[in-house]
Amino acid sequence: MASVAALAGLAALRDGEVVVLDDVLAPPSLRTIIDELDFAYWWPTEIGWRQASGAFRRGVSLGRRSESTSEFWFGEELRREITLLEERICPALGVTEQHLELWQAARYQVGGYFDAHLDGGLYADHPAGERAVTLLLYLNTPARGGSTLFPELSLEVHARAGRLVAWKNLLADGSVNHQMAHAGQLVEDGLKMILMTWVRERPVRNAEPTGTEPAGPDAQAHLTQEE
Repeated sequence: MASVAALAGLAALRDGEVVVLDDVLAPPSLRTIIDELDFAYWWPTEIGWRQASGAFRRGVSLGRRSESTSEFWFGEELRREITLLEERICPALGVTEQHLELWQAARYQVGGYFDAHLDGGLYADHPAGERAVTLLLYLNTPARGGSTLFPELSLEVHARAGRLVAWKNLLADGSVNHQMAHAGQLVEDGLKMILMTWVRERPVRNAEPTGTEPAGPDAQAHLTQEE
Protein backbone atom coordinates (compact mmCIF):
# COMPACT_ATOMS: atom_id res chain seq x y z
CA MET A 1 0.00 0.00 0.00
CA ALA A 2 1.03 3.59 -0.48
CA SER A 3 3.39 5.05 2.08
CA VAL A 4 3.05 8.57 3.44
CA ALA A 5 6.40 9.42 1.86
CA ALA A 6 5.28 8.17 -1.56
CA LEU A 7 2.34 10.57 -1.54
CA ALA A 8 4.05 13.58 0.00
CA GLY A 9 4.44 15.14 -3.45
CA LEU A 10 0.69 15.70 -3.67
CA ALA A 11 0.97 18.45 -1.09
CA ALA A 12 3.12 20.40 -3.54
CA LEU A 13 0.57 20.23 -6.37
CA ARG A 14 0.52 23.60 -8.15
CA ASP A 15 -1.37 25.18 -11.03
CA GLY A 16 -0.01 24.18 -14.43
CA GLU A 17 2.15 21.37 -13.09
CA VAL A 18 1.84 17.61 -13.27
CA VAL A 19 2.97 15.57 -10.27
CA VAL A 20 4.26 12.07 -11.00
CA LEU A 21 4.78 9.73 -8.04
CA ASP A 22 6.22 6.24 -8.48
CA ASP A 23 5.69 3.12 -6.36
CA VAL A 24 2.49 4.45 -4.81
CA LEU A 25 1.15 0.89 -4.80
CA ALA A 26 3.29 -2.19 -4.18
CA PRO A 27 3.09 -5.19 -6.55
CA PRO A 28 0.88 -7.26 -4.19
CA SER A 29 -1.71 -4.48 -4.03
CA LEU A 30 -1.59 -4.03 -7.80
CA ARG A 31 -2.14 -7.75 -8.34
CA THR A 32 -5.09 -7.74 -5.93
CA ILE A 33 -6.72 -4.84 -7.75
CA ILE A 34 -6.19 -6.33 -11.22
CA ASP A 35 -7.47 -9.74 -10.09
CA GLU A 36 -10.55 -8.15 -8.53
CA LEU A 37 -11.28 -6.19 -11.70
CA ASP A 38 -11.54 -9.47 -13.61
CA PHE A 39 -14.93 -9.90 -11.93
CA ALA A 40 -16.20 -6.38 -12.64
CA TYR A 41 -18.76 -5.52 -15.29
CA TRP A 42 -17.07 -3.65 -18.16
CA TRP A 43 -18.72 -1.59 -20.89
CA PRO A 44 -17.50 0.54 -23.85
CA THR A 45 -16.40 3.86 -22.41
CA GLU A 46 -18.65 6.83 -23.03
CA ILE A 47 -17.62 10.47 -22.78
CA GLY A 48 -19.61 13.55 -21.87
CA TRP A 49 -19.68 16.97 -23.49
CA ARG A 50 -21.57 20.25 -23.50
CA GLN A 51 -23.39 21.29 -26.64
CA ALA A 52 -23.42 24.90 -27.80
CA SER A 53 -26.86 25.22 -26.19
CA GLY A 54 -25.38 24.17 -22.84
CA ALA A 55 -27.17 20.81 -22.86
CA PHE A 56 -25.19 17.87 -21.50
CA ARG A 57 -24.74 14.85 -23.77
CA ARG A 58 -22.92 11.56 -23.42
CA GLY A 59 -22.12 8.62 -25.66
CA VAL A 60 -19.47 6.49 -27.30
CA SER A 61 -17.04 8.62 -29.29
CA LEU A 62 -14.59 7.97 -32.12
CA GLY A 63 -12.12 9.95 -30.00
CA ARG A 64 -11.98 7.21 -27.40
CA ARG A 65 -11.47 3.45 -27.54
CA SER A 66 -11.51 1.70 -24.18
CA GLU A 67 -13.70 -0.08 -21.66
CA SER A 68 -14.73 1.18 -18.22
CA THR A 69 -16.14 -0.02 -14.93
CA SER A 70 -17.13 1.81 -11.75
CA GLU A 71 -16.77 1.37 -8.01
CA PHE A 72 -20.32 0.02 -7.95
CA TRP A 73 -18.87 -3.22 -9.40
CA PHE A 74 -15.75 -3.41 -7.20
CA GLY A 75 -15.31 -6.39 -4.89
CA GLU A 76 -14.55 -6.33 -1.18
CA GLU A 77 -10.77 -6.67 -1.52
CA LEU A 78 -10.61 -3.89 -4.10
CA ARG A 79 -12.72 -1.60 -1.92
CA ARG A 80 -10.37 -2.26 0.98
CA GLU A 81 -7.35 -1.30 -1.13
CA ILE A 82 -9.11 1.90 -2.22
CA THR A 83 -10.01 2.82 1.35
CA LEU A 84 -6.39 2.48 2.42
CA LEU A 85 -5.29 4.57 -0.55
CA GLU A 86 -7.81 7.31 0.22
CA GLU A 87 -6.64 7.45 3.83
CA ARG A 88 -3.24 8.54 2.51
CA ILE A 89 -4.24 10.63 -0.49
CA CYS A 90 -6.80 12.86 1.21
CA PRO A 91 -4.55 14.27 3.97
CA ALA A 92 -1.85 14.98 1.39
CA LEU A 93 -4.35 16.98 -0.68
CA GLY A 94 -6.05 18.58 2.31
CA VAL A 95 -9.52 17.19 1.46
CA THR A 96 -11.88 14.58 2.87
CA GLU A 97 -12.96 11.36 1.21
CA GLN A 98 -16.31 13.03 0.51
CA HIS A 99 -14.54 15.29 -2.02
CA LEU A 100 -13.54 12.27 -4.13
CA GLU A 101 -15.78 10.88 -6.82
CA LEU A 102 -16.36 7.16 -6.72
CA TRP A 103 -13.39 5.45 -8.34
CA GLN A 104 -13.44 4.20 -11.90
CA ALA A 105 -11.21 1.82 -13.82
CA ALA A 106 -10.47 1.73 -17.53
CA ARG A 107 -8.68 -0.76 -19.73
CA TYR A 108 -7.18 -0.17 -23.14
CA GLN A 109 -6.50 -3.14 -25.40
CA VAL A 110 -4.10 -2.94 -28.35
CA GLY A 111 -5.35 -0.07 -30.49
CA GLY A 112 -6.91 1.71 -27.50
CA TYR A 113 -6.48 5.48 -27.14
CA PHE A 114 -8.14 8.70 -25.93
CA ASP A 115 -7.80 11.94 -27.89
CA ALA A 116 -6.72 15.15 -26.13
CA HIS A 117 -9.39 16.49 -23.76
CA LEU A 118 -9.95 18.41 -20.52
CA ASP A 119 -11.38 17.01 -17.29
CA GLY A 120 -12.73 20.40 -16.19
CA GLY A 121 -15.53 22.52 -17.59
CA LEU A 122 -18.51 20.15 -17.28
CA TYR A 123 -19.72 20.56 -13.70
CA ALA A 124 -20.09 24.25 -12.92
CA ASP A 125 -23.79 23.78 -12.15
CA HIS A 126 -23.33 20.69 -9.97
CA PRO A 127 -23.64 21.07 -6.16
CA ALA A 128 -20.12 19.62 -5.81
CA GLY A 129 -18.65 21.94 -8.41
CA GLU A 130 -15.95 21.14 -10.94
CA ARG A 131 -13.39 18.37 -11.05
CA ALA A 132 -10.61 20.36 -9.42
CA VAL A 133 -7.92 17.65 -9.41
CA THR A 134 -7.42 14.48 -11.45
CA LEU A 135 -5.81 11.43 -9.84
CA LEU A 136 -4.74 8.70 -12.27
CA LEU A 137 -3.05 5.49 -11.19
CA TYR A 138 -1.47 3.03 -13.62
CA LEU A 139 -2.18 -0.54 -12.57
CA ASN A 140 0.20 -2.19 -15.03
CA THR A 141 2.89 -1.41 -17.58
CA PRO A 142 1.86 -1.93 -21.23
CA ALA A 143 4.44 -3.66 -23.42
CA ARG A 144 4.48 -0.65 -25.76
CA GLY A 145 2.58 2.64 -25.87
CA GLY A 146 -0.19 3.88 -23.61
CA SER A 147 1.55 6.95 -22.18
CA THR A 148 -0.31 10.09 -21.12
CA LEU A 149 0.56 13.11 -23.24
CA PHE A 150 0.12 16.74 -22.19
CA PRO A 151 0.58 18.51 -25.55
CA GLU A 152 0.43 22.06 -24.16
CA LEU A 153 3.18 21.22 -21.66
CA SER A 154 5.29 19.12 -24.07
CA LEU A 155 5.14 16.41 -21.40
CA GLU A 156 4.75 12.68 -21.88
CA VAL A 157 4.21 10.47 -18.82
CA HIS A 158 4.91 6.82 -19.50
CA ALA A 159 2.50 4.22 -18.14
CA ARG A 160 4.24 2.38 -15.31
CA ALA A 161 2.68 0.03 -12.77
CA GLY A 162 2.20 1.77 -9.42
CA ARG A 163 2.71 5.29 -10.83
CA LEU A 164 0.26 8.00 -9.74
CA VAL A 165 -0.22 11.11 -11.89
CA ALA A 166 -2.03 14.16 -10.50
CA TRP A 167 -2.84 17.62 -11.82
CA LYS A 168 -5.14 20.56 -11.16
CA ASN A 169 -7.80 21.21 -13.78
CA LEU A 170 -8.65 24.70 -12.55
CA LEU A 171 -6.75 27.95 -12.19
CA ALA A 172 -6.76 29.97 -8.97
CA ASP A 173 -9.80 31.96 -10.15
CA GLY A 174 -11.79 28.75 -10.72
CA SER A 175 -11.62 28.83 -14.52
CA VAL A 176 -10.51 25.81 -16.53
CA ASN A 177 -6.78 25.53 -17.17
CA HIS A 178 -6.56 24.62 -20.86
CA GLN A 179 -2.88 23.74 -20.48
CA MET A 180 -3.98 20.57 -18.72
CA ALA A 181 -5.39 19.02 -21.90
CA HIS A 182 -4.17 15.43 -22.02
CA ALA A 183 -4.42 12.37 -24.22
CA GLY A 184 -4.08 8.62 -23.78
CA GLN A 185 -1.56 7.54 -26.39
CA LEU A 186 -2.20 4.49 -28.56
CA VAL A 187 -1.54 1.14 -26.89
CA GLU A 188 0.67 -0.63 -29.41
CA ASP A 189 1.30 -3.87 -27.54
CA GLY A 190 -0.14 -5.40 -24.37
CA LEU A 191 -2.84 -4.00 -22.09
CA LYS A 192 -3.15 -0.73 -20.21
CA MET A 193 -5.23 -0.61 -17.03
CA ILE A 194 -5.80 2.50 -14.93
CA LEU A 195 -7.69 3.46 -11.80
CA MET A 196 -8.83 7.05 -11.35
CA THR A 197 -10.89 9.50 -9.40
CA TRP A 198 -11.37 13.27 -9.28
CA VAL A 199 -11.36 15.74 -6.40
CA ARG A 200 -14.38 18.01 -6.60
CA GLU A 201 -14.51 21.57 -5.30
CA ARG A 202 -17.06 20.55 -2.66
CA PRO A 203 -18.17 17.21 -1.18
CA VAL A 204 -19.62 15.03 -3.94
CA ARG A 205 -20.42 11.60 -2.55
CA ASN A 206 -23.64 12.74 -0.91
CA ALA A 207 -24.42 15.53 -3.39
CA GLU A 208 -27.84 15.56 -4.99
CA PRO A 209 -27.87 14.91 -8.78
CA THR A 210 -28.78 17.82 -11.02
CA GLY A 211 -30.11 15.88 -13.99
CA THR A 212 -27.16 17.05 -16.09
CA GLU A 213 -24.92 14.22 -14.92
CA PRO A 214 -26.38 11.05 -16.40
CA ALA A 215 -26.05 7.64 -14.82
CA GLY A 216 -24.02 4.90 -16.45
CA PRO A 217 -25.06 1.27 -16.93
CA ASP A 218 -25.92 1.24 -13.21
CA ALA A 219 -27.62 3.85 -11.08
CA GLN A 220 -24.45 4.75 -9.17
CA ALA A 221 -22.03 5.14 -12.07
CA HIS A 222 -20.44 8.55 -12.58
CA LEU A 223 -19.77 10.12 -15.94
CA THR A 224 -16.74 8.45 -17.51
CA GLN A 225 -14.47 11.19 -18.76
CA GLU A 226 -11.15 9.81 -17.52
CA GLU A 227 -7.77 9.59 -19.20
